[in-house]
Amino acid sequence: MLYCVNNADASPTAIRITRPYASEEDYLEHEIETIARTGMTLLGAQERSPGVLIRFELALSTGQVLLRGEGRVVGFDARAHRDTPGLVVRFTRLDIRSKALIDKASAMRERGVGSRRRKSPVQPPAERESLLGRLRSRRDTLDAETVRRILQGRRPA
Repeated sequence: MLYCVNNADASPTAIRITRPYASEEDYLEHEIETIARTGMTLLGAQERSPGVLIRFELALSTGQVLLRGEGRVVGFDARAHRDTPGLVVRFTRLDIRSKALIDKASAMRERGVGSRRRKSPVQPPAERESLLGRLRSRRDTLDAETVRRILQGRRPA
């Protein structure tokens, strides 16, 4: 659910977004990747021009406010999270509880907790065999770390 108010003067646009979770833990389990230390993606928010200042509240289905702050629009991603569009915002102000949640999410992400649903680094069998064949022909020139990066789909340093 999205509520939006825009005053005609230069004051920030106010946005309230309600996410379909009953608890902070559920929210973090499903959407931790939308939060970073310096900003976040407000899923379900309408597109705004980059540079626009907004005040936002992110609430649970119970009405509990999880995040409250102010930020500047960086952009809009039509497929931000599991094909849900979102407004990308860089924080300019956060209240104390919001800052604590950001810190908690960052710590969880560092420990590998949450639903980081990335593409699997494991290659499909045909692609993997092709890649392994190419690596075998070059094995004397590649160290183990480079091979590991290639297999995980990252570029060698």
